[in-house]
Amino acid sequence: MLSLFSLLSLLSFMEFLRQGKALYLFLNWLTFTIALFCKETAVVLPFLFIIYYISFASSRPFPNKSALTILLLYTISATSWFALRSMAIGYSTIQNHVALSVLMANLRVIPESLTSFFLPVDIAPVPHFSLPRALAGFGVIAAIIVLLLCKSERTRREKMFGLSWFLLLLLPTLLYKVAFTDFLNHRFFVPLIGIALFVLLILPKKWLETKDVRTLWLMVAILGVLCFTTFVQSRPYSNPMAFYNFAILQNQGNALLYNNRGYIERNSGDIEGAIGDYTKAIELNPHFALAYYGLGGTYHTKGDLDNAIANYGKAIELKDSDKAVNPKPNYELVYCNRATVYSVEGDMENAIKDYDKAIEVNPRYAIAYINRGTIYRSKGDMENAIKNYDKAIELKPNYAVAYYNRGVAYAAEDDLERAISDYDKTIELNPDYANAYYNRGIARNAKGMSEEAERDLKMYEELKMR
Repeated sequence: MLSLFSLLSLLSFMEFLRQGKALYLFLNWLTFTIALFCKETAVVLPFLFIIYYISFASSRPFPNKSALTILLLYTISATSWFALRSMAIGYSTIQNHVALSVLMANLRVIPESLTSFFLPVDIAPVPHFSLPRALAGFGVIAAIIVLLLCKSERTRREKMFGLSWFLLLLLPTLLYKVAFTDFLNHRFFVPLIGIALFVLLILPKKWLETKDVRTLWLMVAILGVLCFTTFVQSRPYSNPMAFYNFAILQNQGNALLYNNRGYIERNSGDIEGAIGDYTKAIELNPHFALAYYGLGGTYHTKGDLDNAIANYGKAIELKDSDKAVNPKPNYELVYCNRATVYSVEGDMENAIKDYDKAIEVNPRYAIAYINRGTIYRSKGDMENAIKNYDKAIELKPNYAVAYYNRGVAYAAEDDLERAISDYDKTIELNPDYANAYYNRGIARNAKGMSEEAERDLKMYEELKMR
């Protein structure tokens, strides 16, 4: 979408310069605005339009009124975009620093991207810097410099426009370092349009204007080869496991890839495969908290509770460490999962401490209140149990599990009216909650409501048979 609307904006600007109609200036602004809302990289487009004017149309004076109008419209778009973006995701959302040092480290992307353009083979889904590809890219840069300096039908300024498109649209991506990834190929797509323009501008005009059928067939052949290449290279995207198998095959030093494949293996029931991949991720990056969390969860699933606690603990150790890398787990989940293991082992005190920590990390985490309440209930402390269930219901008024558990706590205190009321609410929210019918039937029977109790117990049996 960024590519589409960026090109439409350029074409509209070109038509405005050619025809002078206000409609094209409006379309230029509209498509620029859409491109900006697609991706903030489009913020450099106005500078490219200025370069285009200087390169191709500076002999024609730009109307002052039109210049002021488009400047005002661009300002409105940029201000609106920034305000809405800030409302949606905040002023500071980039986890890794945007800095000059990052730019310097990312300069290697330029030769890599040029190699990808002229040699679109062996394109990795999650690539890493490669010396051969970098050297090939430097060869392309040398060739571009020679072609830029050589005399041709096009002026140097015109050829510079294509290179300006490439460099300016690549620049925003160079200011940000993605964790675990040297660069991302899809970020080259729009900038490399500039290289395509440069190639077209160095070709003799007669090659582009000829209507020779051989030229047409050559274009069809090139398109066919590229379509076939695209089809072949898209096969790893058929499913998540195929993607990560292919990505790891081409980038075996990336901890995030092993972590993500471990997640897929765990969900598909391949516990040993998941343990192997999470372990490999930690081996590659010992400060990867998310991998420890995943490994802890896998051991938890396997029933190896000691290893589960140990790996959850390692993830927690890295919570505030400067060495820890992103992405990090949601720590309310880490504490809750470790608390669950503690409760299975019968260590209720440590379980409560972990639920306390989970709530400290996220005071609106309703499930932590429910689980903490259930532990208090198992200890016979119904007062604290009910307080926790009350808080969970306050946070999530439609949380059926919270009403059910509070009903159990009320029933334990022989407060059958409140217990029945909570079971009623549970069933209202989840008509298939079998245990709610059973407990309500028991409570109703204790209150002498035998017919209602019989219906509830019958409904319980029906639901259990499904």
